[in-house]
Amino acid sequence: MIETNDTTDLRGVIAHRAYELYQLRGGHHGSEFEDWLEAEREVLSAHSPAAAEPPAPKPARKRAAKTDAAAALRKRTRKKEEN
Repeated sequence: MIETNDTTDLRGVIAHRAYELYQLRGGHHGSEFEDWLEAEREVLSAHSPAAAEPPAPKPARKRAAKTDAAAALRKRTRKKEEN
């Protein structure tokens, strides 16, 4: 299997987090596998597309208000041109 930079970077992030968890436990050996799995869960959930929130759509009222303001401006401009 060929690893890309993204995979290598992700492994590095997981390894770093696993080491942090190891240190938080006091640096005692014997739970490295559990630390790795926990770090993997945390990192992958933070990097998953589902974790990223899509941008909120603009409220329809604001778009309508802008359209109404533009229509009113056009109407005023036409009245000035007619006079």
